[in-house]
Formats: sequence, structure tokens, C-alpha cells
Amino acid sequence: MVRSASAEDLSQTAEPGPELDAGAKAILQRHADWWRGKGMLFAEVP
Repeated sequence: MVRSASAEDLSQTAEPGPELDAGAKAILQRHADWWRGKGMLFAEVP
């Protein structure tokens, strides 16, 4: 059975903080770089 990683992350980090925000930004940046590599720039849409 495949579990959603985001659901686990939300349950484990129920208390938002600067480290969570920084981690989320790092993940988003990594995904943005990956999509740019694919030639899909949707990540730049506001």
C-alpha cells in the first residue's frame, strides 16, 4: 500500500515553524529546477 508522503509530513509537522517553511521552500525549489530541466516552466506561474 502506497501512502502519501505529504499526508505523513502534515501529521508529523503539525506545528508550523521557520524550519518547516524553509524545508517547503527547498522542496519547491528542487521541483522547480526539475521541471525547468524538462522544459516545463509552470512553476514560474504566480
